Amino acid sequence: MKRVALLFSLLLLVSSTAVSQSALRKINLTIDGIGSGSPYADVLRTFGVPSKQNIERGPGDLSCAGMAWSTLTADYPGLQVVLLGNAQAQGFKVVKMMITSKKWLASG
Repeated sequence: MKRVALLFSLLLLVSSTAVSQSALRKINLTIDGIGSGSPYADVLRTFGVPSKQNIERGPGDLSCAGMAWSTLTADYPGLQVVLLGNAQAQGFKVVKMMITSKKWLASG
């Protein structure tokens, strides 16, 4: 009897968790069409040359994937775009954007 009650409790817990998770909506916020995964060429074409740019490289032993990486931080007035690339500082794609001015509007 205790096993049946335990099994029923587990089944109820799993089903309620699945129902609550299905209510979540996935959104992809963008700024002027630029969002997560956008290549650096599109960022430059849309926003222009950044006022400040910094490239930082990281060794593979500090990465979860075990591969070396590089990040490019592009600063615009009121907007910061962070992109992730490979060890050769190529193939940069947007991973983070921070708006600090009302000039920029995020939509999605």
